[in-house]
Amino acid sequence: MTHKLDTVERQGANSGIRTLVAAVERDVSRLQADHHDASAALSKSWAELVAWLALGPAPQVRNCPQCGKTVMLEATTCGYCWTHLTPPD
Repeated sequence: MTHKLDTVERQGANSGIRTLVAAVERDVSRLQADHHDASAALSKSWAELVAWLALGPAPQVRNCPQCGKTVMLEATTCGYCWTHLTPPD
């Protein structure tokens, strides 16, 4: 069995955490359909953990037109190849 941590893209801590949060939320939803009483406590604890992490929305990103790496939407220079980037309007 592959562990969820093995499938997380290592683009950054928050990106990985968001991926894991989404995966666990899907699993909890499936559990709720089969074991409502046991999953109610788990759902409450999970919601408290997600609130404590305070991840907020995922950052807006784009790909560098030169090297194709993922950079922040507002970046003016690629952090990988140093290409000058035009900020979006």
